[in-house]
Amino acid sequence: MIQRIQTVFLSLAALLGAGLFFVPVQSYTDLQSQAVPVHITDSNVYLALACILILVACIAIFLFKRRPLQMRVSLFGALLSAVFIALVFLLPAQVTPIDDTGGQMHYNAGAWMLIAITLLFSIAARFIKKDEELVRSADRIR
Repeated sequence: MIQRIQTVFLSLAALLGAGLFFVPVQSYTDLQSQAVPVHITDSNVYLALACILILVACIAIFLFKRRPLQMRVSLFGALLSAVFIALVFLLPAQVTPIDDTGGQMHYNAGAWMLIAITLLFSIAARFIKKDEELVRSADRIR
């Protein structure tokens, strides 16, 4: 059913994914000590991953009649957001023009929103699994 708790978690993941467009993911301090924010729209890879995350969350919401597929899609969303986190935290030089002269990278609210999205996808998958187990146990009773 669409009014289950996993729908709330998947909706929050989609809303946080949409929120990534409005907050900077990273910022770097250049040589003049000015913080330059990096938004997901600054990189085509970040932009594509954010759009796919939102799409995966919305698709998972409407797969409520097919719980095993909904769980797999939710786990795929968690994996995709983990890849996004790895790109943001491990490969920031691909997006920002930090060179060897001494710029510093700072992570802003967008980077932490990605961690929340991963957790929300994982929690949703857990509740979908609980629902599936409940349905199977009720089928055994019949």
